[in-house]
Amino acid sequence: MYNIFSTKSSVERPPLEGEPPPKKLKTEDVLIKKLVENQLKTQSTLIEQLAQKKEFVASDPVTSATGHIKGETRLQDFQSTLNNLDERTKLNSKGLTDRDIEMHREFHKMGADFWTKYKSINKGTLEKRLSAIQHLLQQSDNCQASEGTISRHQCDYISAVKPQSLETKLLKFVTVNNPQKHLSGPMDELPALEKQFMKDIEDISQCNVKKIRKTARSLARRIESLDCRVAPANYTEPANLKRDTLWDVKELISAPTKQVQTVDKTRKYGCKPQDLYIVKDGTIIKLTADRTVIETGQKLSLNQLKNIAKFSNYEAGQPSNVLFLKNISKCVTEIFLRDFLAKLQLEATSIRWAK
Repeated sequence: MYNIFSTKSSVERPPLEGEPPPKKLKTEDVLIKKLVENQLKTQSTLIEQLAQKKEFVASDPVTSATGHIKGETRLQDFQSTLNNLDERTKLNSKGLTDRDIEMHREFHKMGADFWTKYKSINKGTLEKRLSAIQHLLQQSDNCQASEGTISRHQCDYISAVKPQSLETKLLKFVTVNNPQKHLSGPMDELPALEKQFMKDIEDISQCNVKKIRKTARSLARRIESLDCRVAPANYTEPANLKRDTLWDVKELISAPTKQVQTVDKTRKYGCKPQDLYIVKDGTIIKLTADRTVIETGQKLSLNQLKNIAKFSNYEAGQPSNVLFLKNISKCVTEIFLRDFLAKLQLEATSIRWAK
């Protein structure tokens, strides 16, 4: 008999006209239910935490797809761009930088050309970096991913529809990625190096007691073997010393002789002579004492002058009696100059001032 009060029959009946279909259980609902169950096990509930106006924000920023799509694109290109963005975001959450991601992709695509492109970087450093990236990817792949997780772009769409709803806040809290795992760099090894350095210093600074005692015993044996008898003093009494008793013996103190410093008047005191050098035949030669003074006033003969290619057609002219002067003070007159040149036995018919 059909029972109208049966719950089973009421659930299985088809929906009436205009009535909305029953709500199906989705993956997000399952995640929210698990989260609520875990929160109820603690002392404070999730509702109390949300009442304190705490915002659940993802640890990694969401990459917008608008800046990576240019102009009109096909649906397949749009889907591939979104997949690349999701993959890049996932790799960034594992601790890889954009340069590491690009290097990892080029290593698998380019093959031997990869080493040619990065030839400016040491090959050992590149291999160490690639192995660290591969190890981090394998370590993250071994971890079991939570079932039913959605991408960040879908989460952004859901949060944009109802940003302040309780379901959106719960969904944001569930979809937060694990904290980033950064690759170990040179600066991360500093604490270990400092610890090892301090340990080495402590090992060096510790005194070896056995070695010190052994050295002390050997020194004691050497001291005992020494002859400690007092040697007789080599002292002779002067002849003019008067001795009345043994207590009246006094030692004569000789007055110190004054040392007279003799001054050599023939010696000339002055600055240290300079070392002069000259370049000859492409080598640096030190000038001797007889060649330190540069000889001046020597003139080439007419034959020596013609041997030079530049002056092969040179002919001796008449000497000029005109004296050209420049930068002479205004107080110097022509009469004074003629008297001065006469003392030097120089004759000049005329004197001209050069501008």
